[in-house]
Amino acid sequence: SVVLQLLSISFLILSLSHVIACAWWALGASGWTDTQATWTHLVRTVGEEEASYLDTPAFYQYTTAFHFAMAQATLGSMEVSPTNSWERVFNILCLLVALLCGSTLISTLSAMMVDFHMARRGKVRSLRMLRRYLTEKKVSRALSLCIQRQACRRVREQNMLTADDVSVLSAISESLRNHLHREVCLPTLESYPLFRTLHLVDWVWFDRFLNDAVKMEVARPDDDIFLAGRLATSAYCISRGTVT
Repeated sequence: SVVLQLLSISFLILSLSHVIACAWWALGASGWTDTQATWTHLVRTVGEEEASYLDTPAFYQYTTAFHFAMAQATLGSMEVSPTNSWERVFNILCLLVALLCGSTLISTLSAMMVDFHMARRGKVRSLRMLRRYLTEKKVSRALSLCIQRQACRRVREQNMLTADDVSVLSAISESLRNHLHREVCLPTLESYPLFRTLHLVDWVWFDRFLNDAVKMEVARPDDDIFLAGRLATSAYCISRGTVT
């Protein structure tokens, strides 16, 4: 879902910022300098006293380094700045990484939000057309509410995919599609003693039977598999769920 994708991207940003913050602090505390100064030795006013960053609490040092890392990612302002060549090189590398990752992140988020709004708009349009149809045909209020309730629930559901839903499968060879179909359907059929025995007796015939006669279908709650008075044309093997 969009929420999970946003959470994943946010976690990735925070993790990368944490790594940069730790590296920035380690660079300042290591003492590598060609100007006799590092950012951790910068003096700032803390309360009523002046102290360097190394003399402040460890959590304050970490949050300062983390703030610096976030500022590189967002191109924001920060009171800490490089004080020697090593720190400036590190800062330049951070800006390059932020420039590349930032543009990629913005394009990814934009595409994600466009897809989300397009999908939502399509669902809203479909439900609006359904309500209009029910109103024009003067369907009873009880039946109309039942239909709309089920339609709203189903457009929000994310159902299991079948091979027919994956259009790119038509691009692969028939032998690979047959092998995929066999691997998907075989576990369900072998849970029944009859099909397990047929597979052991003649696996060549069983493979042909799988490809020619077996099809994977997904039934949602309240779907009708069999209707009273109608001739049944298929037999069903349940792989998941129950039939009532």
